[in-house]
Amino acid sequence: MAVYDEDSGQMLEYQQLIKHPCLSKIWSPSYSNDMGSLCQGIGVGPDGTGKCVDGTDTFHVIRFEDIPKDRLKEVCYTSVQCVVRPQKSDPNRTRITIAGNRVCYPGNVGTPTALLKLVKVMLNSVLLRRSAKFNCYDVSNFYLGMLLDRPKYVKIKLSDIPQEFIDEYNLTKYAHDGWVYFEIRKGVYGLPQSDKLVNDQLLVRLEKEEY
Repeated sequence: MAVYDEDSGQMLEYQQLIKHPCLSKIWSPSYSNDMGSLCQGIGVGPDGTGKCVDGTDTFHVIRFEDIPKDRLKEVCYTSVQCVVRPQKSDPNRTRITIAGNRVCYPGNVGTPTALLKLVKVMLNSVLLRRSAKFNCYDVSNFYLGMLLDRPKYVKIKLSDIPQEFIDEYNLTKYAHDGWVYFEIRKGVYGLPQSDKLVNDQLLVRLEKEEY
């Protein structure tokens, strides 16, 4: 995704946004906040306690030497997606996803989907009943909070990370050849196994409640 720059009339991606003389003041903190939510939080809460942005313990910064030698060829990259969502309380949204040709998983990542006939029957059953209501539920946090059955590793260029985040996590002492390495312990966008793991767990919980 890219962000429209009214002054130049161009669509700018993250690398361009953080170098922009004005827009960098917006998108660098946005990136820090998303990294903080993936890690162990960032900043200090308004009352002087806790974090300004709570963390999910999805990413854990590690040293390059901490990566198992048999997993070095699987280290992935990140893709930074920026978008403006006016309907949100914080309209400038940054999402860090996992990308690269090393995104692999040695198991089944397929998830079953409903037949089109089943979907039509379900929708028609709602439409044909005058008092029926149809509810949708957002389970995004459930998706992102799912523990991986096998940790994944990712690296991010130190020069791409805002100074605010570098200082809080003391990343300079973890840097290796200009890169900072993280161990991924929970589901995150871009990992194919995340869909499979969360779908399996959702089925278990729904069946327990007799759905």
